[in-house]
Amino acid sequence: MDVMEEQDYDPFWDIVFIEGCDFHPHFDGYLYNLFTCELPCASAIETEKLFVSYAVEIAQWLINHQRNYGKGDQFQIIIGWPRSVRTTSRQVIKTGGPFKTIEEIANGDMAVPMRPYWDNNIF
Repeated sequence: MDVMEEQDYDPFWDIVFIEGCDFHPHFDGYLYNLFTCELPCASAIETEKLFVSYAVEIAQWLINHQRNYGKGDQFQIIIGWPRSVRTTSRQVIKTGGPFKTIEEIANGDMAVPMRPYWDNNIF
């Protein structure tokens, strides 16, 4: 998995874009979005399993690189459809929070939810 600063194109797995924004005074740190896109598999079940595995892998990457971030930083892991699949409502998974939540995702202690209507008009 390659994590890089956001560019002007849809990142397809295994490229993950990262962007951060200072969220003081709302919380004591930055909010980082880590996002990638993927095409649908043959079925909704296969796609869900694949997308969840991507979210877990991104969470594991964050845990392994925790030293690069502040204690108050928070994270959003976003897996979505590329523009070629859908031009609006593209987020399929959007999960995250502080490092404690990221650890729960990485360890499989927290379910990774799919966004409502993520599969409408896809399969």
